[in-house]
Amino acid sequence: MKAVKILMMAGALAIATPAFAQFSNASAGARSTGGSSMTKDTTPYDRLSISYQYDMCKYDKDDSDDQNLNGFAIDYLHGFSVSKTLPLFIETGIGFNVGFWSDSDDKRFSDAEIKYNLTTLNISIPVNVAYKFNINQDFSIHPYIGLNLKFNTLAQFKTKIDCDDSDTQEIADDLDDDDFRAFTGRPRSMSMFDKDETGKDGQWKRFQLGWHIGVGVNYKAFYVGLSYGTDFMELAKKLNTSTFKIGVGFNF
Repeated sequence: MKAVKILMMAGALAIATPAFAQFSNASAGARSTGGSSMTKDTTPYDRLSISYQYDMCKYDKDDSDDQNLNGFAIDYLHGFSVSKTLPLFIETGIGFNVGFWSDSDDKRFSDAEIKYNLTTLNISIPVNVAYKFNINQDFSIHPYIGLNLKFNTLAQFKTKIDCDDSDTQEIADDLDDDDFRAFTGRPRSMSMFDKDETGKDGQWKRFQLGWHIGVGVNYKAFYVGLSYGTDFMELAKKLNTSTFKIGVGFNF
């Protein structure tokens, strides 16, 4: 929790420092020339971006079931200007985030490999405070910090038996659900939201609230950014989640 507070303070300083600097420069210019000659971009904006996303799902204890998902995100964001004199913005929008995880077990049986796959989809709604630090007319740096509302809509876990011998594979495919579960230790397919399949402690939550911090670079209409955040609410009992994203976008 201490690390979270430090990161949040760093993000707040990243946003406040350039704002204070520009405000001080503008005041100095006004005193020396009778008015401010600085140009600030306070125009509202829209952004569409696509990102590589790395989700880290880690249990409180050292557990071999930790799952790190690779995936991608598609985000739409609108920046609302909140000041006529400072490029300070409130951002919100919507994001669609897809993650994939896979693993295998070839040690349990000599003639078969058990493969596991997890596919996730969540919809996120960010609420950020952002500042656009204009270097020149075409180039700006864009730090932000905010909250993230996450709605977990899909978490499908699939198990497959893969055999080298075609006859053995046919027998494995024809196993009924009870025999398949006895052989692999898991059902063929299950939703991580289904308490009957996961158990009470393993059931995933549909909603999470978290925070994130990030920075972007704008060059004309093009945007490159990265962010990191964690969720205040556990995904399941003792299962904590955090996300790293890096992507490109287009401002319009």
